[in-house]
Amino acid sequence: MKIASIAELSRALENRDAAIIGVDGYLGAGKTTVAVGLSRQTRYACVHLDDYLGPHEGGFVENLDLSGLKAAINERPIIIEGLCLLEVLKRLWTDADFLVYVAGVRPSRKESDKKIFDEADNYRHAYQPTERADVIFDMDKYNSSSSIAVDIAYIKSKTAISIVLALGGILSILVGALVFVLGLQGGDTTLIKFAGAEISAKGIGGVILTTSAVWAYLAYLARPKYSRKREVKESRRNDGSIERHEFESSTQTSVRPDNDA
Repeated sequence: MKIASIAELSRALENRDAAIIGVDGYLGAGKTTVAVGLSRQTRYACVHLDDYLGPHEGGFVENLDLSGLKAAINERPIIIEGLCLLEVLKRLWTDADFLVYVAGVRPSRKESDKKIFDEADNYRHAYQPTERADVIFDMDKYNSSSSIAVDIAYIKSKTAISIVLALGGILSILVGALVFVLGLQGGDTTLIKFAGAEISAKGIGGVILTTSAVWAYLAYLARPKYSRKREVKESRRNDGSIERHEFESSTQTSVRPDNDA
């Protein structure tokens, strides 16, 4: 089954008596995002394998604190996520009752990361997690839907501000025109004396009319200005390797997809 929302994933768990929910996936696929989101939906505790990874150069499973990890997953039900998950659970003499495989993007590969990439590739060939998964989580669609929701919220808020400012400009035009006309009809007698200066009704009307241009300019500045751009982000993993992603806008990823999905 292939899904692309945390709510749908949570519903898939409702009729399952799952004590251990595993979230597996390739490097940088979005395992943590899915696990944390699912934890918030279900209120289940969440354990991250990276939190039990000791300092080292390359490699993953061999450098995990398995005794600490075993103690951490005693609470049930529990969500556990991380790289090479099925192999880790096997070493803990347990298995996932419900397995989610996150099919996301593949990060660019550097020679310095060769060891951990090779380990991840060997794990996938040996354990076939996509075949064993109860659910394939489509991270590309999830990112796309999240991006659209953010974009719509942004456009709506900017549009609302722009409309308010435009209405302010229209109101100032109406008030200014009214005062200006009253000044003409009333012989333009002085309305206000301030600091030795006399301000007539026509003068006040003119000032108010002038401010309408300011309102119009502010409304123009506040209009939704939406565009997508391509960004590159680098992050350092716990094992010391560098993970590089290309992004379109803030959430839409645009690098090579995970072909195992």
